[in-house]
Amino acid sequence: MTLPTVATVGTLSFIGSWNDYVWPLMVLTNSDQFPLQVAITNINSTNPVYMNQVMAILTISTVPLVLVYIFFQKYLTQGMGSAGNGDK
Repeated sequence: MTLPTVATVGTLSFIGSWNDYVWPLMVLTNSDQFPLQVAITNINSTNPVYMNQVMAILTISTVPLVLVYIFFQKYLTQGMGSAGNGDK
């Protein structure tokens, strides 16, 4: 009964933490530990910028988000569709 709600909150939390940029940038000092979003910005700020590499990294970084969405799509639509109206 709570599975759609837990799946919705879990998926949105995962997406939020996956796209987090400011907190890892402030906390981490070693560039080997940077998450993907911070590393993309570092790659994009070097000279010369190879746009084909940046676009490839951006495409790869979206794959986990798409897979999580596809896996939990049924529960997400149920959780968001019944939010606030008291359906069970």
